[in-house]
Amino acid sequence: MTRALVRHRGRLLVRRNPGTARRLAGMAELPELATLPDAVAGRPALVRRRTIGNVTYAETLLEVVVTAAAVRAWSRDAELEWVAVADLDDVALTGPHLRWVREWLSPSDRPARGKPL
Repeated sequence: MTRALVRHRGRLLVRRNPGTARRLAGMAELPELATLPDAVAGRPALVRRRTIGNVTYAETLLEVVVTAAAVRAWSRDAELEWVAVADLDDVALTGPHLRWVREWLSPSDRPARGKPL
């Protein structure tokens, strides 16, 4: 699975799972790159694993180049929301994604050996 790391004007783009979702209802996650129209993938930032239930997922996180056209397209998606980077602790972002965003935002604090593939 490929996730998008999108930072623009001090905010991070996340996708809020619907309250009716089977898994992670109401939680915010980094959006899947394939669900972002007009997204221009930049460089790979992180590759990590996480487990939900008894399923392990490998996730590649790519930095995304922000353009005016992309921001307009994303604003039409009701599940996408911008959250202030300073407020990440107050957002119901899944634990792994919160950890990975913190790693990305603070590369000097990045562990030498996280859980790479």
